[in-house]
Amino acid sequence: MNQQRIPGLALGVYIDGRIAKAQGFGTANLEWDVPVRPDTLFQSASIGKQFVATAVMMLVEEGKVGLDDSIQKYFPDSPETWKPITVRNLLTHTSGLGEYESEERTKPNGPFYLRLDFTEEELFKNITVMALDSKPCERWSYRNTNYVLLGMLIQKVTGEFYGDFLQERIFKPLGMMNTRVISESDIIPHRAAGYRFDKGELKNQEWVSPTFNSRADGALYLTVLDLEKWDAALYTEKLVRESTKEQMWSPVVCAQGKKYN
Repeated sequence: MNQQRIPGLALGVYIDGRIAKAQGFGTANLEWDVPVRPDTLFQSASIGKQFVATAVMMLVEEGKVGLDDSIQKYFPDSPETWKPITVRNLLTHTSGLGEYESEERTKPNGPFYLRLDFTEEELFKNITVMALDSKPCERWSYRNTNYVLLGMLIQKVTGEFYGDFLQERIFKPLGMMNTRVISESDIIPHRAAGYRFDKGELKNQEWVSPTFNSRADGALYLTVLDLEKWDAALYTEKLVRESTKEQMWSPVVCAQGKKYN
């Protein structure tokens, strides 16, 4: 914490699905000098992607989504260049799609300026006009774009906002009662404040519009106590079958024989 100048954190240690240690360190809100506790809510960032991936695999098990389906099946208005891209490519960051959240694209004049709200249709349209970085499975490239599209895919298949689907099918069944999609407007007990570095000084995090604080690439609140329940579930078949978990945890092998972890 001293080396990285981290104001506060919550630590959870889990052994065989049970919590061995849950403790807060430092400060959750510097302005009010509120200490971090085990039940302090932190933004998930990309840790939230694992829940979206699990939701997609639940739909795969139910026969509602095919891993090797072209994403054009779910996005019929997408460019022809998307035809070779599969659901598996989105899940494994091998789609070849560009990164919507690049510095160039999220600045004030960019197509994804983070302070502006977009409808889902507008957001999707802006993604479709981005050039591909590579052919599918040509290389592994971590892209938030992949999981934004997976969130949209979940809604197209289920008719539900992906966050509602996660609540109904993952968080509530596991008793993860405090885990939820980010909301700046809701009153949320024990929410930690966010911070960033600016010229060597800690500042409040920059404001991001509700559009980008509710996408499936990592817009959740989590506690280490709720993560105990998630960890425990991974030792069982409460959410998905063992064979599905093995597939999720195995390197992806592309048609060309390339393997990516």
